[in-house]
Amino acid sequence: ESRGFGIQFKDTYLASAGSVRITATMDLTPAEIGLLQSIFPGFATNSPAVRVQTTGNVSSGAYATDRRCWGAEGERPYDWISGAYALIRTDLPARRVFQQQWTRVSATDVFGWQEGANTWQIVDGELFSFFQGSGTYVLGTPLSGQDSVTIPLDAGLEKVFIQSVWLDFRSINLPDWSVRIELNPQLSTLLTDYFNGTPYQISGYTAYAIRFLHQGQEMESLPANQWIESGLATTHTINPASRLFRCYRTAELDHISYKTSAGAYDADHFSSGDGYIYSGISYSGIYLLADDTGNQTQIRIPYLKSNCRIQTGNAEVSWNDPVRRDYTELSINLAPATDLTHPWFNGSPFHLSNVMPLARVDMFSRKTRSDLPAEFHIRLRNTVLDRKIVTFDNARGPAVLMQRSGFPRLKLYATDALSDDNQFQTDDQWVSFYPEFGGDYFAATLTTDEAGRFPLAYYSTMAFNTNDFKVFTDSDATIPPNSIMTVELHDALPDQYSILANQYDLAQASRAIYFSFNDSSLLATVTPRIYWHTTGRAARLLFSESTGVPYRIYPYTDATDLNDWNYTIDRGYVSFLLTMAGAYAMLDDNAPHTQIMAAVMALFIPFHLSLYQSQMTVQQSFIPSALPLGSQVILARVATVPNLPEALYGYRIIFRNPQGNPFNPAFIDNFASDQYPFIYVPIDDPTLIPTARLFFRPVAGADIELTRVQSFSDYFRHEYMIIGNCALCFVNEPGLFIVRQ
Repeated sequence: ESRGFGIQFKDTYLASAGSVRITATMDLTPAEIGLLQSIFPGFATNSPAVRVQTTGNVSSGAYATDRRCWGAEGERPYDWISGAYALIRTDLPARRVFQQQWTRVSATDVFGWQEGANTWQIVDGELFSFFQGSGTYVLGTPLSGQDSVTIPLDAGLEKVFIQSVWLDFRSINLPDWSVRIELNPQLSTLLTDYFNGTPYQISGYTAYAIRFLHQGQEMESLPANQWIESGLATTHTINPASRLFRCYRTAELDHISYKTSAGAYDADHFSSGDGYIYSGISYSGIYLLADDTGNQTQIRIPYLKSNCRIQTGNAEVSWNDPVRRDYTELSINLAPATDLTHPWFNGSPFHLSNVMPLARVDMFSRKTRSDLPAEFHIRLRNTVLDRKIVTFDNARGPAVLMQRSGFPRLKLYATDALSDDNQFQTDDQWVSFYPEFGGDYFAATLTTDEAGRFPLAYYSTMAFNTNDFKVFTDSDATIPPNSIMTVELHDALPDQYSILANQYDLAQASRAIYFSFNDSSLLATVTPRIYWHTTGRAARLLFSESTGVPYRIYPYTDATDLNDWNYTIDRGYVSFLLTMAGAYAMLDDNAPHTQIMAAVMALFIPFHLSLYQSQMTVQQSFIPSALPLGSQVILARVATVPNLPEALYGYRIIFRNPQGNPFNPAFIDNFASDQYPFIYVPIDDPTLIPTARLFFRPVAGADIELTRVQSFSDYFRHEYMIIGNCALCFVNEPGLFIVRQ
């Protein structure tokens, strides 16, 4: 007796049995399985097997049903035994679904007994049965419908044997789950689609299907990392090309993976021995054993489903499109001849070293190159070491740009990239990442002539994506050859006139990025969209500072839609349209305000007063003649305009002399100049820009409406132009600039 197991011998049994050796085992031998399957092509075991060896000849054959081996009502079976039998007791799970029988397998025959009062019984979760002579005894279930059997995963079965397939259920108990075993799954379409050189090439195979069902619905995988052990009888000679494929197909997806041979099976391998291959199974699909002789360098994968995952020896790919597109085939060349003659790799901005080609990837729509499917992922067998991965394409771009002959695209990937979007992963001689486009993929060390400075060859249509920033253009315009856009990374904005330091209370939230061009007309011809890496999603201001003439401080605000005066946040990047060469940085405003006052303290430099998107500038030629040193200028936003309820808002300018008294500098009235002080008056609502009206109210006098013009005339004093989202006009005297609808 022991916990969960017991044997009781009758003296008459021992007298005839002689020496008795009893072994409890969880596995049947291949010979025992073969003998059982000669009678029951499909069967399952419901208990551990008990292997009995006796030196004496114990009576065999049918159990004598006229002998009582069970006690009277209320008695334990071991209390009374008659006949040359031994009784066995073992714990069993309470789950019982199928008709079972106590089965003995000997060297030459198989015999079974149905459950009954005079044979064997299950009482309170314990099996009470018997054994006689030598053989292996096990509680089993013959299975009908041999080509397809569905078995609950909480049925209490130990192992299931169906012709050439067996499954071990001992470690699993899943209510509402079942498994359907199919010995002759339909294969013709699968073989035509994927095993005829695209990408696999096989000649012979052995196949069966395992389908896991939850409440009758097929699921691709078992829950919570559950799995079952499987064996497949085969005469196939296992070799390095042998693969155990799993092919799972629905109307929307195709997932094909495989395991290779090893000494022991695990998540990536199967093992073999005694005429079987062994594998752990946790996924539904058709399991196909074959040798793959497909091309491992030139890989072709048909585009048949919107969701696909394919494993080959040197590359694994997947995609998940929201809809099925008209793509036809994915081509992967793992021995490409990479073209590195583009200016981006020859000093504008990069120099390359330690170059290692990885792949050439192309998705085709019929015979035309197309974009990659959504959520495209690739895994390549290669060692990148300390290099970055470069993806580059200079052929044809997205569908909207197909009519254009050139569309250079570059994206860099690094293991330590700031954004997940630019990261690649390494795993045991493999690299994996999410490419945005097809083209040439290679690893390399990239340097520039000067650290943090990128003299970038500039094109009207391009996509340049590094770890730190991205530059995108999309234009039909023609720009001069050898156009250069220089991008520089700095710790802070230049703040040339200390405006940010003296007129704001700001905290830096990012490094600064500077933009300049070798041709000042390039920005007017092609406006790039910039992505600049940031952290957090606070209500920050993107300050820009021009480095040319006119000098301008301009803060972009956060918005949902991108335009010339707002930025957006996109996957960890600040995105904005570059309409002005200069420096840009994210800053936190610690003290929002509606008024700013500054004193004129220096000669020979212009005076600037900045109130967010509004800015007034007085040229140095008016200092100190019109604006004495020590005088003060106030710029204030007025939310409610006196005596004008229909006004949206206004901006007031006040001048005070060094003694603090208001005065009128009369810039235009008293001085002749080719340049006069000016002010930017923002129009807050961009939808009002076409219809907004601008008025000026002097300190004493009536409102004067200014005329909108495309360029200033001789009557510039009462004219204004629209620059971005601001009205630009000249300043002669103190007063109130009013924005009306």
